[in-house]
Amino acid sequence: MGLFGKPKEEEVAVATAKPRILLCEDDPFFSQALTLILTTSGYDLIVAADGQIGINTLAQDQKFKLILCDIKMPNLDGFGVLKYVKGTPETASIPLIFLTGVSDMESMDRATELGAKDYFIKANTGLPKIVDLVKKYI
Repeated sequence: MGLFGKPKEEEVAVATAKPRILLCEDDPFFSQALTLILTTSGYDLIVAADGQIGINTLAQDQKFKLILCDIKMPNLDGFGVLKYVKGTPETASIPLIFLTGVSDMESMDRATELGAKDYFIKANTGLPKIVDLVKKYI
């Protein structure tokens, strides 16, 4: 607390900060839809257009509360992002959830083995459910 019981500026900033989410997604339509629904739900969403951009973003800033990630992306796929996240001490505790069109059991099992918190098929998961999912993990 500052003088006269008023909070210091940095205390106010911490109290009003929106939870940050990293979205690794190469589909611009899906990215825009998620950006709209998650930002209006009170989250700060950073979008990476592929997995390599996603890990570059994480290398510069580890203050994310959640990572939402596609699997099939150019330059580095979602499994590569997950391996980076879990293999880097500064990011290992950030939950990663796959939101993908890949629906085979082998990919789902691999995601679990590598440490993904959850796995959802885009076609079966509406935007309101994604907001509920984010609330569950943040």
